[in-house]
Amino acid sequence: MPGSSSEQLRDVSEYRAAMVESLNKAIEVFCTHSEEAFDRLMTSALRPLAETMEVSRIFVDRRIKGNEHGRLERMYRWERHDDRLIVKEPGFLDKSETVSKWAKILRGGNPVSRRLSDMPADERALMDRLDLKSILLIPIFTHGDFWGCVVFQDSDNDRRLDDGCMDIIRSFALLCTDAVIRNEMENEIIRQSELNKKMESNILRLESESIKIYYDPLTGIYNRRFFDETLSRSLSTLSRSGGTLSLMMIDIDFFKNFNDTYGHSAGDDCIKTIAKILSGSVSRTDDFVVRYGGDEFAVVLPNSDEDGARMIAEKMLDNIRSCEICCDMFGATCTVTISIGVTTGKVKPRHRAGDFILRADELLYKSKQAGRNRYTFGLL
Repeated sequence: MPGSSSEQLRDVSEYRAAMVESLNKAIEVFCTHSEEAFDRLMTSALRPLAETMEVSRIFVDRRIKGNEHGRLERMYRWERHDDRLIVKEPGFLDKSETVSKWAKILRGGNPVSRRLSDMPADERALMDRLDLKSILLIPIFTHGDFWGCVVFQDSDNDRRLDDGCMDIIRSFALLCTDAVIRNEMENEIIRQSELNKKMESNILRLESESIKIYYDPLTGIYNRRFFDETLSRSLSTLSRSGGTLSLMMIDIDFFKNFNDTYGHSAGDDCIKTIAKILSGSVSRTDDFVVRYGGDEFAVVLPNSDEDGARMIAEKMLDNIRSCEICCDMFGATCTVTISIGVTTGKVKPRHRAGDFILRADELLYKSKQAGRNRYTFGLL
């Protein structure tokens, strides 16, 4: 993620949308440019995400066959400063205690994200030796076995490289690794047309089986799929810990009239603006905003009590009002507003996502009945 103070001001939803666009560019490269030499092909696919993430280097490291302790062989090395891919660089990763610890984490299926300022002394020594400020390692498994990892390095900025976009980065790593595996298996005498068909087939397989994109293409914020899966996991976790969850359902007031008056293009712009404002109104790591469907949004606030939920609802209403999206409906000039239904409850094992959604929807309806441009709160 961006590390400078100016970059930290970049809107989160715009950054996620840029990450999705970078992933789509990589997919397009593998689908349509397979006639290029493999090093140029990999460079063309690596460049968009590397530029968005602002990393210095990307490595593809493979576990040495027959080695169960996680020793890795470096296969590909991409340098941002000269945009060049080095194929099968000789030598192996440092077999130090620190790397062994990371390998154990990777073999467990977990990514490793480190920045220099947070590291213990032994890991800092390794980072200093490699001239690194930040590093992210994404484990790759094939047929249930640890294959290796894709490594993202930053020599300039002390920052965390995951920051809410791990699914996109993981999808990219899978795509990249799949291309590496295909290239190893391809026979040099296979006709280029056959290689194109295999690559296109594998990309389609990745899209349908491996790559989970959780972002709405219009707004760049999370979509309904992310909402359904993440809310279920949050409820399961909170039920075990006895935690509290707050949920909001949000509608843009009189949006159908707005669409009918100004057209679908203006309606899309309105939805994107509202999504940006709502996303900017939450700041905790676990809180998230999704486009639930059409002009409807949902907000999930794990471990947030009534006071916290009310504060966020008021903040969202104020931010939308301050934006002053002007419209001319019902014979009068006005600004676009939203209505919110907010519920909070201590999560119990019997609770399901639908319990919170239904309650928040009921409260949203009450907000509309009471005149819109407001929130209504009620305990679950």
